[in-house]
Amino acid sequence: MANRMSRLLSASIETDGAVDAVLDVLGVETRSSVALRSASGDLIGQSGLVTEPSDFTTFEVPVTSGGRDVAVLTVTPGPDADIYSINAGLERAPEILSIALLSARPARVEDRLRTRFFSLLSAMNYPASDVTDHLDGVAERMGMLEHDAYLTVSVEFDDNPEAGTLQRLLRSVSPNIWCQKIGDRHVAVLGFAGQEMLDAQRPVVLSILQATQVRIRRAGVGPGTSDRHGLRRCFGTATAVLALDLGPDDRIRDARNFALALLVESMSGESTVEKFVHEQIGPLLAHDRERHGELFATLLAYITHWGSKTETAKSLRIQRQTLYQRLDRLFDVLGPLPAGSPRFPGIATAVFLEQARRQGSTGPGG
Repeated sequence: MANRMSRLLSASIETDGAVDAVLDVLGVETRSSVALRSASGDLIGQSGLVTEPSDFTTFEVPVTSGGRDVAVLTVTPGPDADIYSINAGLERAPEILSIALLSARPARVEDRLRTRFFSLLSAMNYPASDVTDHLDGVAERMGMLEHDAYLTVSVEFDDNPEAGTLQRLLRSVSPNIWCQKIGDRHVAVLGFAGQEMLDAQRPVVLSILQATQVRIRRAGVGPGTSDRHGLRRCFGTATAVLALDLGPDDRIRDARNFALALLVESMSGESTVEKFVHEQIGPLLAHDRERHGELFATLLAYITHWGSKTETAKSLRIQRQTLYQRLDRLFDVLGPLPAGSPRFPGIATAVFLEQARRQGSTGPGG
């Protein structure tokens, strides 16, 4: 089966219109509908029509050239599809299509620039000094204005969506949008005519990602940058926030809300943070561990709400009398903290550092 598929696909590439010929062979042999789209989501070619649903799922595989994805092949099985032929086709067709595309559709200048731009943008293992000037030069050639504001978005989907999905989701937010798939992540850069417009559209981006019917595993929205030169930093932050070990309620992440967690994650001297937290609130954390208590959560809420007992009780979903009892136990453990106490800045900082560590992948300290 695999040999037959390989022979037919290899023969099809020798004909005129090689891309369409390859798709035709694949559609006929697998009894499926097949489509080929560029990395930006444009339809290159298709063959076969499936009018009835199949028991098989839709298959998508990347077509690569020179180490980058240049297209996505989608195979939608028909009701009488041959799964063995599909497997054979998916194994061989991407390589054949890559060759066919090189001869039939040489990469456009804008495609080459976009690929180079995102390669440089995601090259986090290299010092900024090695890539910044080159990245800025490519961005300029792509039409990114120096003093526009930019927002970066990085998305991991539950399923492998069709090419161009992220661009279709976000293109209503800004007409200036550049998208690329990097590994398993779909990345977008959105341009805005100034910081004020970016700030106005950020909630819209978060809302779209939260409400979309496309299944998103997690998404990170960067802090934004007021000019083109901050793109690499903004992208790095949007990517880093995806690595934080957060709960399901934080599936869509605004990087600005996790600034302290990202700072703690980036610190190489983690023991310094641990020592500081232990010195400031170690007895409280030990009390919670030994008694399955909630004193840390109470102190965090109390500080977050600027000492408002009403708002603290509301956020913890407890009665005010229960809060008073917890605060009494809390101050028994930590010692008195009268208004204006010079101990307060250290304790408050330790509380937020500990919360940041719990938001991150290092887990709670102690």
